[in-house]
Amino acid sequence: MLFTRLRLVTYVLLLVIFSVTGVATAQEKKDKLREVAVRIDALMAEMAKKAEADKDLAKLIAERRANIQQAEQNVTGMIARLTELTKNMDDDSVLRSALKEFEKESLDLIAYAEASNDDKIKGGIPSLRDTLNKLKTTEGLRSGKVQEARALIRSLEDDKTRIVFFYKAGQLQAAADQLSASVTSYASIVDGAKAVAGAVLSDIAAR
Repeated sequence: MLFTRLRLVTYVLLLVIFSVTGVATAQEKKDKLREVAVRIDALMAEMAKKAEADKDLAKLIAERRANIQQAEQNVTGMIARLTELTKNMDDDSVLRSALKEFEKESLDLIAYAEASNDDKIKGGIPSLRDTLNKLKTTEGLRSGKVQEARALIRSLEDDKTRIVFFYKAGQLQAAADQLSASVTSYASIVDGAKAVAGAVLSDIAAR
């Protein structure tokens, strides 16, 4: 609504200026009004877009600020979550027990099929062996990653102070980049407004 009123006021002022000077032809007046109107419309659209971007930026900056303030808590939480996930995959976990149980079931079924005289049952042996190999591969991956995670958790605990520092630094850098981009965008809008105003004022001065 404010932009619409600004545009109407600008149009009226320009009409008054052109009618008072009486120098330009009718077509020149129309062309000049159209040119200024297009530039003002473009500027208003850019300002509206910037206003929406500023709302989003305010939320992002608030999140960055909260992350910096809660940096130690966030890093501690990350370590705790990794520890919990590793426990869920550990050697005494339900998942590992299930893997072992299904490996045994696969072996039992393969043995049964091999001893069977039923060709249809024997035909299921390749598929069962594929399943057994998949279970063994999965167990190997689980075991290896659990060992990696244990070492990683110890390293994270030992270097937690450094991690918190660099986490804060990263949040600060990201915030600075976002703020810089916002101010640069604002500066471009101000320059555009100056150009529009300058064009109108220079035209008035020439009459």
